[in-house]
Amino acid sequence: MLLWDAPLDWGGRSEMTYRVLCERREQDGGQWEACDDRVLVLPDSNSLTSTSVNLTVSPYHHYRLSVQARNDISNLQGVQHSSTAPVTLHRLSAPPVVTIVNITQNPVAAVPVTMPRPQKGPFLWTTVGVLFAVLFLLAVVPSAVCILQRKYSSMPRLPQEVELLPIHSGISYTRVQQPEVISQPVNTVLQVGGDDVLDLVQVLGTRLADSLMEVLVQRHQLTLGKELGKGEFGSVYEAVFVQDEVSTKVAVKTMRVGFHSQEDLHEFLREAEIMKNFDHDNVVRLLGVTLQRDEDSPVPVPLVILPYMKHRDLRRFLIATRYGDIPMFVPHQTLLRFMVDIAEGMDYLSSQGFLHRDLAARNCMLGDDLRVCVADFGLSRQMHDSNYYRQKEAIRVPIKWMALESLSESVYTTKSDVWSFGVTMWEIVSRGRTPYPGVHNHDLLDLLLMGHRLKAPDDCDTKLWEVMYSCWRGSPLRGQASENLLTNLKLFCQNCQLSRLVRRPPT
Repeated sequence: MLLWDAPLDWGGRSEMTYRVLCERREQDGGQWEACDDRVLVLPDSNSLTSTSVNLTVSPYHHYRLSVQARNDISNLQGVQHSSTAPVTLHRLSAPPVVTIVNITQNPVAAVPVTMPRPQKGPFLWTTVGVLFAVLFLLAVVPSAVCILQRKYSSMPRLPQEVELLPIHSGISYTRVQQPEVISQPVNTVLQVGGDDVLDLVQVLGTRLADSLMEVLVQRHQLTLGKELGKGEFGSVYEAVFVQDEVSTKVAVKTMRVGFHSQEDLHEFLREAEIMKNFDHDNVVRLLGVTLQRDEDSPVPVPLVILPYMKHRDLRRFLIATRYGDIPMFVPHQTLLRFMVDIAEGMDYLSSQGFLHRDLAARNCMLGDDLRVCVADFGLSRQMHDSNYYRQKEAIRVPIKWMALESLSESVYTTKSDVWSFGVTMWEIVSRGRTPYPGVHNHDLLDLLLMGHRLKAPDDCDTKLWEVMYSCWRGSPLRGQASENLLTNLKLFCQNCQLSRLVRRPPT
């Protein structure tokens, strides 16, 4: 095994890849040559993200190994050579030495690593023993198979109504007994381009592959277009999805290439697993999931297919209309309709036993018909035996949208989502402004404990403010308010003829 330390200076970047170069020579003073296929470097010699490899080398040759470290800042700075650290392995008769190399910008001096010369005597006897064992098995196994086959054929066959197919991917299937029909196993192979296929059970695991099987689609059904948005961990693309010979404009959410592991892949697809059974007009539906290979990624890249929403997220739309980037005026009645749509979607999620935990205007999508759909279920959790969820691991959370009990005790209930809904209402009335302006995240909990809450936005209706403020009361009072929340919001819209968007008058 060859180990090395990461460079001390990464140039301000968070990514680093390594490459292991191997040279060998047979005699002292001979010419160094590139290693052939007999020298194995595992898991690979290129695009490594870990700081160790396993080597398979011969004790009868000299070896010289070099470790190169690079990241994107190398190209930006015009660096000619990667950060390298060579190490030389000599054939000496001393115990093996494992060397850890610190990578710097200057070459490291050669360090001898020796290996013992193998003893021929024990190796010869071991080889002979293995050959005798193989010959013995070749003689015994066929005889045993013949005996068992005769014994099985002599047993009476019991009548049965159905016959089980071979188990595949952790699933058993039954069918009416039809001897003339040949059973076909369940297909767990996904075509990701050309002749390239993935074994889903191997990539996702049996449970996740089984759970997503009904929504998995072939990669060739999807054509990616321009990038719609980009975040810290991934991007959203415009795309065309072809299903049953019908082309549909969709949005595709994917992870950032090259910066995730198998665990990250499973966590990313967990959101799709949550969404797959959602069926409500105010909750974003999952259209499909596929995977693709990327040479810069150690694991397949997931592509989650979602409906295309023309106006994208609600916060962006509110800000754009407020500043005139979208030349439309949004009347008060339409803002109320946005709130009702979100309340309908959240009520559905609660009925299905889900906590959203990240409700905000930025996580609500707005379609061409101005219908709002609740989206982004990365932090969502399903409650089974209890009516609350306690966050135990440290994760990134939306501080200014979180309920008091969630900030202080990391406890989440449906009442916590009601608190977040109240903050989202405040965002809508203020047309996309950030809540608690001027308040730092670290100071928010103390202010809430002292009884401070958001101030009423300008021109906010008094009755609407009462409904909004009820979302931020103590947990018992908030629970009573949540029961009438949707009803109260609908009352505001009941006698209102919802206005369509009209173009902003010229100034």
